[in-house]
Amino acid sequence: EHDGRDFKALHLFIEDKGKVIAYLRIYKESTQVYHIGRVAVEKAYREKQLARKLMEKAISEVGKIKAARSIDIEAQYYLEKFYKSLGFVSTSKPYQDDKVIHIKMTLRL
Repeated sequence: EHDGRDFKALHLFIEDKGKVIAYLRIYKESTQVYHIGRVAVEKAYREKQLARKLMEKAISEVGKIKAARSIDIEAQYYLEKFYKSLGFVSTSKPYQDDKVIHIKMTLRL
């Protein structure tokens, strides 16, 4: 599903035999704040550390932007520990979004 951010976002993905198997996007929220979202890995490829690989690349790319000071995400709550392992800290209480529990998190650069 597309939204207005897609056209200005940086899209990172991993392919296998010409098929996208892992994906995320990065977009600018403000001069100093970037957002990573829509992190997805094809079910058959989970447990292969592809989400970690993409997230590390995304963090590295944002880190190259001199003005960038933080990265925000809206993580599915059950993945909070995974994102904490990448340096993110929780900045909200869990909340429901489209019948799925999420939590806001931030990584300071």
